[in-house]
Amino acid sequence: MPQFEMIWAFAGQFGITIVVAVGAAWALFRYLGDKWITNKFDESLETFKHAQSQEIERLRFKVNTAFDRMVKLNNQEFEILPEIWNRMIDVYSATMAFISPFQSYPDLDRLTTIELEHFLSQSKLHGYQKDDLRSAGLKLDLYTEMIFWHNYQEVDQKRSHFEQYHQTKGLFIQEDLYVEIKKLADLIWEALSEARFEKQYPNPRAGRYEKAEKLRAEGPTLRDSIWNSIRSKLWETASL
Repeated sequence: MPQFEMIWAFAGQFGITIVVAVGAAWALFRYLGDKWITNKFDESLETFKHAQSQEIERLRFKVNTAFDRMVKLNNQEFEILPEIWNRMIDVYSATMAFISPFQSYPDLDRLTTIELEHFLSQSKLHGYQKDDLRSAGLKLDLYTEMIFWHNYQEVDQKRSHFEQYHQTKGLFIQEDLYVEIKKLADLIWEALSEARFEKQYPNPRAGRYEKAEKLRAEGPTLRDSIWNSIRSKLWETASL
């Protein structure tokens, strides 16, 4: 180091002993060493502070992003869950009424002409079907055949309306609830498909309407479980 060479030169000029020179050199070394350590420490501290600052900013961004995502998901849930419940309960109730073994029809074969016309004016039958019914010998049998398909189409439209929404908005529904709703949707679909098939290809036998029986057995419990889950999630979201 140039500093030590200066010390030796200075010592030679003034006759300073080697011991004194070494002592001076050691003092200079300590001074310069302390200064070097201090500088290095300051540099390391600044680097550490900078790294900590970057990490804090990264964590702040991550937390803000997660919170923003959570708020958006909760807002979506708050809008979607009531709508999916309304659609689900609409098709569920309609399906339960449609598959009920206890169907009630007016005895059309005993109605007077005026009574029959009044009934037809309020019926959902098409115009040509009303004409066929007027001229039919066994009006009740023909009417039950016709009205079955009208009722089936109405219920199936409700099912499609519900399932399309469920599939489209399923990304915003938590997995456990999505699975429960899907299970009830499948039961409804199976019962309706069974009713349609049995109407087209009647085959009286034991267990003919097992899908309908399954919906009647499992549907109410599933419906109530879904209701409780949706209610809990909505109130949980509202309290945020």
